[in-house]
Amino acid sequence: MVMTVTSQAQTTSQDPTTSQDPTDAAGPDPAADPLASAAQLTGIDPARWTVAPPQVAIVGAPGAGGRTLLEAMNDLDPDTPVRLWGGSEPACAGIVLIDPASAIGYTERAAVDAMRQSFGVVALVCTKIDAFWDWPSALREARDDLDPTGSMALFATSSAAALAGAPEESGIGELLAWVHAHTDADEQLRLERVRAGALDAALDRMAIDVERAASADPEEQIGPMRRERSRLLALRDQSRGDRVGVLRSGLTDLRAGVRTALDEGVNEISEAARSGDFGRAVRIDHHDRRGDDHRGHDDHEQVPAAERMAWMREQADALAIHLADVHHGQVAQLRTTALLGLEDSAPAGLPRPAPARVEIPEPPRRRRRAEDLIVVLLGISVGLGLGRLLGGLVADAADTGVPGLRWIGMPVMLVVGLVIAIWVIRVRRASAARAATQTWTEQALAAVRTGLERDLTDRTNAADAALTSRLNRLTARQDRRIAGQLAEIDNAARAVLARSERAARRRDEILPRAAQVKDALEEHREKLGPA
Repeated sequence: MVMTVTSQAQTTSQDPTTSQDPTDAAGPDPAADPLASAAQLTGIDPARWTVAPPQVAIVGAPGAGGRTLLEAMNDLDPDTPVRLWGGSEPACAGIVLIDPASAIGYTERAAVDAMRQSFGVVALVCTKIDAFWDWPSALREARDDLDPTGSMALFATSSAAALAGAPEESGIGELLAWVHAHTDADEQLRLERVRAGALDAALDRMAIDVERAASADPEEQIGPMRRERSRLLALRDQSRGDRVGVLRSGLTDLRAGVRTALDEGVNEISEAARSGDFGRAVRIDHHDRRGDDHRGHDDHEQVPAAERMAWMREQADALAIHLADVHHGQVAQLRTTALLGLEDSAPAGLPRPAPARVEIPEPPRRRRRAEDLIVVLLGISVGLGLGRLLGGLVADAADTGVPGLRWIGMPVMLVVGLVIAIWVIRVRRASAARAATQTWTEQALAAVRTGLERDLTDRTNAADAALTSRLNRLTARQDRRIAGQLAEIDNAARAVLARSERAARRRDEILPRAAQVKDALEEHREKLGPA
């Protein structure tokens, strides 16, 4: 039989350390008016109990034999005013069943507490004594647990004996006599008994609460507060210094990393330019911008200046994009590491600056100069000299007796001289073009390196300033939050100590008077009739 034991009087419990101190005002004389003294001490107005119907409530744990006991009582007295209690119905007395086969648990304790606060008068009834020979020990243990002051009536019953035709051996007759002693009294007497019993229970509850509050060790609550305070102080003292160190180390690694990436990219462009493969995209693009059209040019003069300029611009832009991606990724990683735990759970992503566009000098254009004229003259002279030498050999051969060679010597000399002159001119021009292209390439790569270095330096300095500023703001916010938490901990610790001191004073002031009021109240209850 499971009953809900919440009571209308359970809302009367108060915090023993914060309720109004009853000793602040002189209370009534306990001997003259015990109800008023108890009401003044507990803060509970006895007028809140307005009815005490001639009913007795019964409640017990499952298996305690409540329904069988009710059947036996009704068999002996069909008009028995005993009903199962649902937890809120008013009555003039209550019965809590004790099962000798089970230990006292939450159900019995809650039932006694709720009934004492609801109608004051409670009896403990041990059932099934015919089946358990050691029931006296079980009843004695139950009384020590549920009624340490010994103010409740005790009964031992055997429903089986009553239903078997042996009521005089069942103990139910004595229980019925106690029930009728309460239900047969006039209404005013029943109400007076309920009020006196409920105030007596309130006094016991108040004394327990006051003693528990005064006996509590404040260190149990302050100890965790001290540990949390130490943790917060360590976090405040170490957080910013450690994070600044991480930020500085990360920026140093960032500068070294992007510088390495810049050197690798410039070297790849330089290698491609020296090989003359102006149709090849370097590795930093991660793909070939021109597909499979790898056109090699052994003769740098045959590569138009516009194509060389476009190729260099394409590689410089690709390198700038690559370096911007590397820099952005490392800054984001550094931000996550340095600001871990300070930012929100999902901080906004970092802005991605546009890649730098460096200025590249225009490649040299072919112009006719005096040097070109000297090269032409040199080529002609070399060609004519070699032609004359070859012509002389032909003339010598003609003198040896080969007819017709002298007549063809002059044309052969001119043709050979012209061919040699053209070859010399082309070789000299190609060499000059190669030197000019190499010079321009070096100048262009120097411009690319300088421009990208300046851009990376600006980016790194901007990231340094932004991350340092954000770190300062976030650590300042963390310091303010920690300062607030420390203040809350200090206030809570002071409040615990203050409550402990108030509880000790209250115990010293209240318990002696509570004992006097309880003695007077018990005398008053004895005058009112059976408990």
